[in-house]
Amino acid sequence: FYLSKGGRFGAEISGANKLRCQQVLEELDVHKRLKLTLELVKKEMEISKIQESIAKAIEEKISGEQSRYFLNEQLKAIKKELGLEADDKLLFLVCSHSSNLHLL
Repeated sequence: FYLSKGGRFGAEISGANKLRCQQVLEELDVHKRLKLTLELVKKEMEISKIQESIAKAIEEKISGEQSRYFLNEQLKAIKKELGLEADDKLLFLVCSHSSNLHLL
């Protein structure tokens, strides 16, 4: 009695499509029903692992970008504190003007 309900429970909680769940629910043989349920649960676990892997990759990418942004902001603050920020802008202007002179 409990085994027959286990197959139904598995079909009901899985995120499988309705047709697959209906096949499980309509199966009268308890062993076949449990086998179908096991297949559904395995597929759900596989999908869950893939989703977890994707989420982890995205989280790592975002974390890396946030870290890079934070370090760049720290570098800007240090340059400003040391008075180097204006020198970088001046260097950029000189370089851009000198490249224009070579074109003439």
